[in-house]
Amino acid sequence: FNHLKGVCIYSDAQFYIYFIVFSVVSAEVLQEVFGYLGSNVTLSSRATPPWNFSKIEWSIFPNSTWIATYRSGRKNTERVDQFKGRLSLNTTSGDLTIHGLISQDALEYTVLLFHQSITVHKIRLKVLQRPVEPSIQMIYTKVQEGRCWVLLRCSSQDEGVDLSWELKPPSDSVYRMTGPGKQGAVLISFSNKEKTEVICTANKTTAKVSAAFTSQCGSSACPRLREGLCFLFGFIAGLLIFLIYCFKDRIGILT
Repeated sequence: FNHLKGVCIYSDAQFYIYFIVFSVVSAEVLQEVFGYLGSNVTLSSRATPPWNFSKIEWSIFPNSTWIATYRSGRKNTERVDQFKGRLSLNTTSGDLTIHGLISQDALEYTVLLFHQSITVHKIRLKVLQRPVEPSIQMIYTKVQEGRCWVLLRCSSQDEGVDLSWELKPPSDSVYRMTGPGKQGAVLISFSNKEKTEVICTANKTTAKVSAAFTSQCGSSACPRLREGLCFLFGFIAGLLIFLIYCFKDRIGILT
């Protein structure tokens, strides 16, 4: 909405009213912005370029304390102890950046932009804890008929997250499963010689964070043989290792 300010002039001979407009103040709906502890956030003035501001004033609610100003070509971002060394004011756009967010920065901010008119914009900043990176654990892996089968489990410590999977390169053989609470699993199949990156993403309402896992089965001695033969070869190899360990003293005497 707009507020028009003017001056009224009266005459004895005739009643004249001269309404001289000298400023227009435009106000907007309160905007909500999210930021994360320890990170940076930019509060937009929402000004439409190109504007050459004669004055910029950022303040905080409820006492309208100035925290950053631009007046007569001079910029001041060191007005309040809480924000000292943590503010950057863009005098071209009017945007204000807060560095290294702390929980006390969760306030209502107001910016006044002085040009040919005065623009007012209000922002409510919410400071949140950044989501914890999910963890990926390999549960099972197997090589069969030249393909690698891998079962992975992804879990998150955060509440209210949705887990999703992404494969690079994509695979046609992907079987997704959801577990109780904050866990999810995926069973994938890919060529034995390929290297596949599996990404698990924990999505929340306001943010998402991902973890990556690279899976490569490597070569197998019997990818194309039947499982019975593979078991037999493995049994014989294990038996030989066992016999060598048991009779290592005699082997040493003979040598």
